[in-house]
Amino acid sequence: MVRINIHRKKSGEICGIEVSGHSGYASAGNDIVCAGVSSLVFTALNSLIELGQYTDEELAVDIQKGYTSFHIPEKSIEEQTYIASIIRETTRIGFEQISESYPKNVFSEMVNLKKHEHNMANVVQEEQDYVSRVNYARRIDF
Repeated sequence: MVRINIHRKKSGEICGIEVSGHSGYASAGNDIVCAGVSSLVFTALNSLIELGQYTDEELAVDIQKGYTSFHIPEKSIEEQTYIASIIRETTRIGFEQISESYPKNVFSEMVNLKKHEHNMANVVQEEQDYVSRVNYARRIDF
């Protein structure tokens, strides 16, 4: 299952996205669910870089096999902030539509951060801990 965590600040603004796992809908290379999620993730990243004028470093991009995350910092230029907010919300809508269409393969949820300012490393560690627990639970034969 693909797990999508969309992190929101106290203000409601999306500040990070994490995607982990594999959908299991079909074999590698034929998995339309995985392709859809991947397309959304990389379209969002490339749009933030090209239109929002962010760098990979600013976005704290972390891409590994079966895991991608990025953090969206605030920009001082109002137009960039506006563009980034549209990209973030459009991506959220896409993730929600995929998870509604393929609920056995994709789980998407909002994660409200307790502090307005947050440490992405802590968020990533919490997510990795969760994924470890989920993977352990999958190995148990019920």
